[in-house]
Amino acid sequence: MNEQELQDLQKMVEVAVNALEDIKAKDISVLQTQEKTSLFARMIIASGDSTRQVTALANNVAVSLKEAGFEILSTEGDSGEWELAVARAP
Repeated sequence: MNEQELQDLQKMVEVAVNALEDIKAKDISVLQTQEKTSLFARMIIASGDSTRQVTALANNVAVSLKEAGFEILSTEGDSGEWELAVARAP
């Protein structure tokens, strides 16, 4: 990973974590996964108090990342039990 990719990755993590904190996510964990898989370099896990909050968390992360210039590749899990957003640098 070159310097620009590392900077983009760090910015993406910061934007996502801030978006989670804005909606009062709990137990936010940032996992470094680049040594374990080539599919992604980071995984961010968080929890919420209700299905409604979990949906709001995922939506806020996706909107914040898009506003910061990152591309949202997919979102999954509309039930609020779990949500997933996949993003990458432009």
